[in-house]
Order: sequence, then C-alpha cells, then structure tokens
Amino acid sequence: MITFLDVEDLLDLRSGGQPVVSFYLNTDRSRHTLDQQRVQARNLLREGRKSAEAGPWDETVKAGLLADLDHLDRYLNDLLEPTFPHRGLAVFACQAIQLWRVFNLPRPVPSGVYLEMAPHIRPLTLIMDEYHRFGVLLLDRRTAELYEVYMGEILKLEEAFPASAPPAPVSLAVEHPGSGDRGMSHRGEEETQRHFRHVADALFHRYHRRHYEYLVLGGQQSLLTQFESFLHPTLKERVVGRLAGEPGKTRPARILEETAEIERRVESENERRMVRQLADTAMGRGLAVMGLHPVLEALHRGAVHILLVEEGWHQSGVICRQCGWVGIEGESCPDCRAATEAVGDMADDVIEAALRTGSMIEHVHPTSGLGDHGHIGAFLRFKV
Repeated sequence: MITFLDVEDLLDLRSGGQPVVSFYLNTDRSRHTLDQQRVQARNLLREGRKSAEAGPWDETVKAGLLADLDHLDRYLNDLLEPTFPHRGLAVFACQAIQLWRVFNLPRPVPSGVYLEMAPHIRPLTLIMDEYHRFGVLLLDRRTAELYEVYMGEILKLEEAFPASAPPAPVSLAVEHPGSGDRGMSHRGEEETQRHFRHVADALFHRYHRRHYEYLVLGGQQSLLTQFESFLHPTLKERVVGRLAGEPGKTRPARILEETAEIERRVESENERRMVRQLADTAMGRGLAVMGLHPVLEALHRGAVHILLVEEGWHQSGVICRQCGWVGIEGESCPDCRAATEAVGDMADDVIEAALRTGSMIEHVHPTSGLGDHGHIGAFLRFKV
C-alpha cells in the first residue's frame, strides 16, 4: 500500500549527491504478456546501464548505479513469474544511502527508468490521485478502532486513539434516596459523550496526517447518529456510508469487503458526474472535448489538462518512436518526419503522451457513460 507518508519520505530523501534509480514497469497482463514484460524490463535495464555509463558522474558513482541496476535485474528475474498479481511495479534504489523501496501497484504505469538526483515520483502521485483513501471507524460506548482502506488493502491503525477518554471527574453531589439509578444512567451518558468527544478529536487529528477523502462509520445506528454530532464539520462532509461492525468483533476482511462496496458506489457516482460535466462543457463549446480525433488534436498541442479514458478501451493506431507522436493513421510523423509504427492498441501510448505533457489521468468504468461520447475525452487547459 502506498501512503502519503511514503511519498513524503521519498520527497524528503537526501541522497548526498548520489543519483537514485527509479524504475517503473507496466505489468498489466491484459495488455502485455509475461514474456513481453520480461523483454521490456531487459530493455529498460539496458537503457539504464547506457545512461549510467554516459552520465556526468565519476567512476565511483557510476559503479554504484550499475550495482543498483544489477540488483534490480536479479530482483526482476525472481519477481516476473506467472504468480505476480499486480498491474504495475515501482522500485527506487540507491545503495550509497541504503535505499531500496518496492511498490506493487494496482494500476498500470508507463514503463521507464530514470537516473536522477531525486526519486522520480510523478507516476506514483498520478496513481494515488486516482484512488480514494477511506478511514473506517468502528465505535461503541467505550472503545473505538480505526482502519485505513486504500488501493484494495486494509490497515489497522493501532495507535489511533492513544488513550481512552479521560476518567469522569469525581462528583461531590449528594444523591437523594431513589435517585441512584438515574444518577448512574446520567453518569454513563456523560462518560459516553466524553468518549465520543475524545474519539472525534483524535479522528480529526488523524485526518490531517492521513488525508482521508472519505469516512465510513461502523456500529449501532443510534450510537453513530449521536456520534456524528461530535464530528468536526470537515469530517461530517466526508461521511459516505455506514457498516454493521463493532470494535473487537468485526474481522478486517469483512470491513474491507463492505468498504469496497461503498467505494464502488462513491466512485461510480463521481465518474458519472464527471462525464456529465465533460459532455455539458464540450457541447457548450467550453474547455472540453470528446472523442478520439479531438482528444488527439488537443494532446498534440499540449492542451489536455485531465484525460478521461474508459477502462478496457482499445484502439488501433500509429506511433512515432522518435518523438512519441500518436495518431490514428499515417506512414510518417507530422512532427519529426520519422516513419511511424502501427500498433494494435494505442491506449497506453495515448496515456503516456498525456503524462509527458503533465496531464492528469482519470480511468472511468464503462457504466460512467463515456462510451456514449467515444470512450475518451479531455478537460482542456486552453481552447484548441
């Protein structure tokens, strides 16, 4: 699981003047066979070694880079097997500072190798932008548990609530005969409210550290309704669902399953809303286009701000290996005049071309309605 803390760690990395190897590989079996992935990995490693040899570094630094690439080569030989289930891979290596970080990714990434003075993290951040981080709170009158659900994985945050609610102050009031039950009930309610306030405050603190986009609450419905009144308005806006669970009694697998169902609903609603906005903007001649021809034209001019692509979309076309130009047809590239190469599926090439111009990518489900508009569209930076 990738977290914002992981990315922050990479951003804060101080390599002491040593270049870092950043390696990305598209391991999506629906588009690339295992043999194709292995060939791509070998080609990238060969490219990396050439860059290391030709780079402006002294012999010691070059030796370190080559050692990192050799380590990566051995790792990939063991990793790229039929049992590897993930759709993308990212590795960051620098033996000089004992850096070796591996991220298995739920989305395909453009394959590439980068030898730079800092980790090349843009593909990671683009993937993170596509996924929503859920905080899942299980609550009863005395205890609470917090889980994080992200990219199909669940993590229990053991220290989410470092101390239980502070003990109730000792009351010096004199109870009158017959008032004992009412007094105990009143004290119990006060303790519950202190507990809720404590949990709500701790959750708000966690929100600032973990950047939850959505919040799911689990517990008895009457308690959850009462608890929501203690939440900060920022967190109230992020509550998107409830589940039937209690702290200490609900298995993480069940929490993950129910949260995934809520996430699918939220994502579906967001995607349909985005596609409607795209269609309205494009038909109103605003900063949006729909369909492959207009999208490619905008892409070639660097005008694409957000590219929307329907999952599973395939389209044959041509690509220029010299400059990366992508088109539907043509024997030569209109930009650099080099010969083009026919490809059976240009979807990945369109996405990579968009990434090179700094575009954001949104993959949407076929139920989003984008198929009615050519399976692809884009919000623009400027008119084309």
